[in-house]
Amino acid sequence: MLFLLFVVFVVVVILYYRGKAKYQEAHPRNCAVCNKLIPTGIELADSGVMCETCGEFTYGEKQMRIDRLRVHKDIKKVTAAEAKAFLESIPERNEILNRFTATTYSPSGKIAVDEANGLIRVNDGFVHKISDIESFRVECEFDPGDSHDTGKYTGGHIEIDYNDLYMTDDVRKKVDEKLFDVATINSVKKAYEDEVEFLEKISGKKCKAMKL
Repeated sequence: MLFLLFVVFVVVVILYYRGKAKYQEAHPRNCAVCNKLIPTGIELADSGVMCETCGEFTYGEKQMRIDRLRVHKDIKKVTAAEAKAFLESIPERNEILNRFTATTYSPSGKIAVDEANGLIRVNDGFVHKISDIESFRVECEFDPGDSHDTGKYTGGHIEIDYNDLYMTDDVRKKVDEKLFDVATINSVKKAYEDEVEFLEKISGKKCKAMKL
């Protein structure tokens, strides 16, 4: 029965995307950047679209695309104005990256801070203003298992959300699974105590309640 439902679901998904592709081919839209008519591309929050090539940029030595940035879990798409403003800011972001000089590091070494310029960089990712930190919290990770397993907590990480185009960074450390969920959750809390203390000190914000 479950297999039959899965097959039906797959067929419905395939038909949906085929129908969507046909509709888009018949109703092309203007790219929000170059204004070229395109059937498909990077979907934007205000029903707009952007060429995949228009959404590409180079940050440091990395080739990136705007729809592949890590953003807040509740943000699915950005608006055309937000996307264009971000892409226009890339030259300045690269200049800031080149000037970034870490003066202090978190206990794990994964969070670097340029105190003189009020900047933060996590895992060699984007450089952000410390003032752009919206919030941060420790999140536990749960494996739901299957129909024969009730699931279990497997570890956790710190998630940092920014106001800067809703971008997000993760800080991860090794957390050993314990026999009981409560023991794993307590291990996650303990593993990140020093990182949380560091973030609270440099940001002036309190860590949000742990997300289970």
